[in-house]
Amino acid sequence: MIPKTILFGLVVILIAYYYDPIVWKRLVKKLKLKEEPWEVRIANAWDQQITEPHLQKKRIAVGVNVNADLIVSGTELFEKLNLRPSGKKEDHSVLISLADLEETFSFYFEKGAGVERFFADQKGFNDILQAAHNLKEKHYFVGGNAALIALTIASSFPDVEILLIGPTGPKVQSLLSSNIRTPASSKREQDEVHLILEYSKGEVWGDAVTPVATRFITSHDIANSEMEALTGFAENVRAFNPDVVVFSGLHLLDGQEPEFQAQRISNLLDQLDQLPKHIPVHLELASMADKNLVTQLFSQVVGQVHSLGLNEQELSLIAKVTGLADDLAVTNGHPEIPQVADILVALLRSKRKSTLTRIHFHCLTYHIIATRKGSWANTASAVAAGTRVAGMQACQDETIVPDKVELRVPKRAIAISDSPMHGDRLQFQPDKPTLKWEISNIEIYFSPVLVCKEPLKTVGLGDAISGTGLVYSDFVS
Repeated sequence: MIPKTILFGLVVILIAYYYDPIVWKRLVKKLKLKEEPWEVRIANAWDQQITEPHLQKKRIAVGVNVNADLIVSGTELFEKLNLRPSGKKEDHSVLISLADLEETFSFYFEKGAGVERFFADQKGFNDILQAAHNLKEKHYFVGGNAALIALTIASSFPDVEILLIGPTGPKVQSLLSSNIRTPASSKREQDEVHLILEYSKGEVWGDAVTPVATRFITSHDIANSEMEALTGFAENVRAFNPDVVVFSGLHLLDGQEPEFQAQRISNLLDQLDQLPKHIPVHLELASMADKNLVTQLFSQVVGQVHSLGLNEQELSLIAKVTGLADDLAVTNGHPEIPQVADILVALLRSKRKSTLTRIHFHCLTYHIIATRKGSWANTASAVAAGTRVAGMQACQDETIVPDKVELRVPKRAIAISDSPMHGDRLQFQPDKPTLKWEISNIEIYFSPVLVCKEPLKTVGLGDAISGTGLVYSDFVS
């Protein structure tokens, strides 16, 4: 039998741990206990917490943007092109010259934000591409949100069969996993190439020092920007009979004429209408600058899908066009959690008569999945699996290596809302890294990212996150 004095001491320690982290730390120091780093405890907690979905997915259809990514250093490419920092930092929604490229690159380099822009001049883009080919350090990978989502799911879930719908050339085909197949209508003789200009945290360009490692993407991609694979999309999906459909590539309409955008959105709505109603559809967004396009997508398309994936850039633009917020407030390098939660709740409530019941928000330091109550299950595992894969993929490791990652979310109680009606704070603990709360019949699940200190690859992180989270999610109704 345990002596009463020892039992009492254990109870005091447990109470201190759960209710007062400061007292806990003092006790640890006084008793000379060695506390494991938070990164270790969070990774271990994820491994214990994450459970397989009740409904195993056997087939997943993904479309429609597919390309080959040519990855190079952005600053090295500019030196090869004899481009120098102009000092002018301006965001051009469409690039038509080297000057536009440098100015837009500088604008986002200083912010440390990833972005994608269409290069309208084909000859100019081919010249840039040739300079990239002449660099010593260059790498080819599968590119395009649809292809990257397919590749992530295929490698993490080898028993899942995937149908990839999108323009697939020989380079991409050679890089795909064996459990990914493409319909005959998607085959192409040449790849569409996207140029990925990467930069590291602390890298210098002119008078700017980038705060994080990320990338700038540009291309002259006609097949994807005109969404050629949209034709026959529903027919291919019905023949495949998947458990879930993932759609991406709408951001490539950015820069197109309004009439063409409207036509393609109408085509998409027609294709979505032809899909079986019991199959959930996830829409993954990417960087856009055209407010008119975002307005159309939110008013016409978002309400016709069941799930939505986006990052802080896309959420900020949607918040602006819907009047929910002028901008996302940023503290300590990440969007403020209570504001993000409130916007997600407002978006789901604004679409309460639609099929949209789930939003997966992901940024560098944390993720939130918000769902309409009773519509999805296993969401705690989904958000944890998404945050876990972010650190793994950025560091190119098969598991979380604690020494390579760091927690950037403050080690304190988290405010769950900016509203006075929901002014509670939840205590964040490393052994319980997934938090859940509810606002207005919306369930909110939060988990921090263990951010890779020296990322080896930044392209496709959002796609890996959303794809993984979706596979772990159970669609209920």
